[in-house]
Formats: sequence, C-alpha cells, structure tokens
Amino acid sequence: CYIHCDVTIEDDVRQAVDFTVDKFGTLDIMVNNAGLGGPPCPDIRKAALSDFEKVFDVNVKGVFLGMKHAARIMIPLNKGSIVSLCSVASAIGGLGPHAYTGSKHAVLGLTRSVAAELGKHGIRVNCVSPYGVATSLAVAHLPEDERTEGALIGFRSFIGRNANLQGVELTVDDV
Repeated sequence: CYIHCDVTIEDDVRQAVDFTVDKFGTLDIMVNNAGLGGPPCPDIRKAALSDFEKVFDVNVKGVFLGMKHAARIMIPLNKGSIVSLCSVASAIGGLGPHAYTGSKHAVLGLTRSVAAELGKHGIRVNCVSPYGVATSLAVAHLPEDERTEGALIGFRSFIGRNANLQGVELTVDDV
C-alpha cells in the first residue's frame, strides 16, 4: 500500500500510519524513503539557508516523524522494523551538497539512537546506505555536459567498480 503524505507535517505522517493500521490491522515495517538532495552548491558561502532547511526538513524531520509514529504502534506489540534510507554520504564528506551530506549524517545518528531505545521492545531500527546510484537526484548533481547516456554509462561503471558489492551496478529499482 502506498500512502502519499508530506513527511515534514506531523499530522500527515500520523494519518498515514493510522490509515495503515486501520486498513491492515497493524504496522510491521516502516520505510522512511523520502529524500531531497538540494541544489548543487559546492561553495558553502553561496549556500542558501532556505535550501538547507528544506533538505533537513525532508531528510531528517521526515525520518524522525516516521520513527516516532511507527514506534507508537510497534512498542505495544513488542515487534516491528523501521528502515530509513541513508547514503554513503553519511560516512564520507564531499560526495554531495553540504545540506544533503549533513542530513544523511543526522539520519545515521538518529537511527543509532532510536535503535538503542527501541531494541528492548523487539523493534529493529536500521538504515540502508547505498553507494552511488544513477537516480534522478544523483544525476541532477552532475555537470550538464555529463548528463549524456555515454557519461551515465561511465558513471554507473565507476560506481560498480568502487561499491562494496564489487561489480554490481545498482539501479533505481534496487533502492
């Protein structure tokens, strides 16, 4: 079941979780997958605070609200799984815009903190941090002249050679 909501609005997240419980009787898993990269801006002096705030609102506040409302349902059941999409940028700086990188570091920290809290309730809290994937979000940060099909083939090949799953090329469908 897919439920559209604005993850930056707590009532939207609460209603999405409540709808799921009403329709299916429970919430077994919550996947926090909303994310923004923000505009490419390699110069911190030129970064707009409004862009920074928007990225953090979606990437961090959205994950926080998803965890909060999933926990509300899962704790009484003593089971569940919360998975948040993170990024290799949560471990390595310089791979993306500053706001994106900072937000993914925050998601990793939040995941660790909430995992420590909810583990005693039988709830697993994890994040998945894929390496580079040629998503529309990633491609938007390539220079305009590198957005050709040939350049994308090179990008995917580079990622496949340097990823943990040596030689495996992740696609949008994998994440």
